[in-house]
Amino acid sequence: MTLPNQLERSRKFKLALRIGLPIFFLTILLIDSYFGEITRFLITTSIFILLIGVYFIFYLIYESDNKSLIDPITKTFDRNYALKYFSKNLKSKEYSIALIKLDNIDYINEQYGLLKGDKTLFLVAKYIQNFFLENIDEDIAISHFKGGDFLIGIRNNFDETNSLVQLLNVKLRAVNFDKVELETSVAVVNNRVSKNINQIIQRLYEIINYKDKSQNYQQNQNELELNIIKAVENSDISFMLQKIDADIDIFECSVKLFASNGDIIHQKQFLPIINRLNLAKEFYMLYFNKISQHIESNNLYAIKIDPIVIRDRNFLDEIRLFFNLNENLKNRVFIIFSEKEFYFNVKKFNSILNKYRELGINFVLDDVGQFQTSTLYLRDLDIDIIRFSQQYSKNLSNEKYRTILKGYIEMAKSLKINSWIKFVQNEDEYKIAKKLKIDYIQGKFINEGVIL
Repeated sequence: MTLPNQLERSRKFKLALRIGLPIFFLTILLIDSYFGEITRFLITTSIFILLIGVYFIFYLIYESDNKSLIDPITKTFDRNYALKYFSKNLKSKEYSIALIKLDNIDYINEQYGLLKGDKTLFLVAKYIQNFFLENIDEDIAISHFKGGDFLIGIRNNFDETNSLVQLLNVKLRAVNFDKVELETSVAVVNNRVSKNINQIIQRLYEIINYKDKSQNYQQNQNELELNIIKAVENSDISFMLQKIDADIDIFECSVKLFASNGDIIHQKQFLPIINRLNLAKEFYMLYFNKISQHIESNNLYAIKIDPIVIRDRNFLDEIRLFFNLNENLKNRVFIIFSEKEFYFNVKKFNSILNKYRELGINFVLDDVGQFQTSTLYLRDLDIDIIRFSQQYSKNLSNEKYRTILKGYIEMAKSLKINSWIKFVQNEDEYKIAKKLKIDYIQGKFINEGVIL
């Protein structure tokens, strides 16, 4: 048992004892008044009753804490109770679950302290409650799900609920919560998608993380999942190569999936589902299969892969086996990756990257200049190329952005790392990129891409 558990159990036992002692003395007084004298037997009996009473009171206190319905910080429903409550209500005719996510809660905690962060969560929960009380007649259930995330259960039609939640999102961003400004994201899913609360929650986070708010997709999720599974299994893909302007012949590879009716399924739709269905390894192997079939002369190929998949030992073993069977792939592949959250065991991560290097695979760190993680990885990982975030491509004419780019480029050169910019759309941007001496320049202006 951990020290906190020991201290908490001790505190509850002392509380039970304090409640039990008055009962014990009251019992002694009653015995004395009834029998006129206190015998050893009566004292023993009273002590026995005290012990049983204290144990029973302790049990009730312990159980009541474990079964609390209320989150102590926000005074909304506790997560465990809320999940049971939502599961029950999802079986009703029309029920929606909304996710309200405070994107900058970590920043608030770091800048203002945890107490301020907790107060902000409480004020936001209160604001959400009042907002819905003013706008709908039905009761709503609010739960502090985790961190800065709230789940809201609403018995109302989807369209009206979605409109209200979008309005709430606008209002939350406009309100000043005790001198704290919020950055928020929202999503809504109703029970036509699923009546399973875990699947609903997965879908909510997919919508927020990948900005895929298509209502049509929400209503046809099962059909889309089946199409994705079949496309991966049958390699029904559109494989495109886009040439990069560089001193070497390098192409970035991208893939779209085909549904059974011939419609194209885009990456923002299928990637979260592939990850959830544990099809990532099979999906990324489609890239390597296609490259091995179309590899030409001295061409090099770049593939963007989720770093979670890169760190998967099974995927590494699969790649090692595939490269051993396809010797022509060695020293011909670049893996592109980026990550919002810093991986805690960076030494292990770098060790895994070096195992890929043994197969002749090089690495491109993407979204440099957007996420702080990229800067930390540039420091801690063995990287061959850095690729700048799209915001720098869009602002090449802005002197501030160019100055920052110059700093990154100089730093990269001093580390013997090449630089890469994407989404160059016109000749002016191309000339600026050349003037900055960026090694790899990519965009529709240079090459539209070829579908194989």
